[in-house]
Amino acid sequence: MLFGAPVALERKELAAVQFSLSLQKAYKSFNFIKKIQFGIATGRAYCGDFGSSIRKEYSLVGGVVNLSARLMEFSTESGIFLDERTTQRLGNEKFWS
Repeated sequence: MLFGAPVALERKELAAVQFSLSLQKAYKSFNFIKKIQFGIATGRAYCGDFGSSIRKEYSLVGGVVNLSARLMEFSTESGIFLDERTTQRLGNEKFWS
């Protein structure tokens, strides 16, 4: 998931967590999905269309992209892992699933 590009978004960390929580609730209704995991990291990434005019794809590259993928790998089934920067930006927000 990507929040804040191509158009800037205020409180993108909050939007990412809220979206992840809503997906956690919804995925159980799809019996072909065995587990769902999330890694949320905040930072700069290069994003845009990569490739030629024949075959191009909107993609992201950068350390924060790699970090979020690794956080996702370490999260438990149906878990959400946040990096420190995301946690700091969320402040005292409370979440219930």
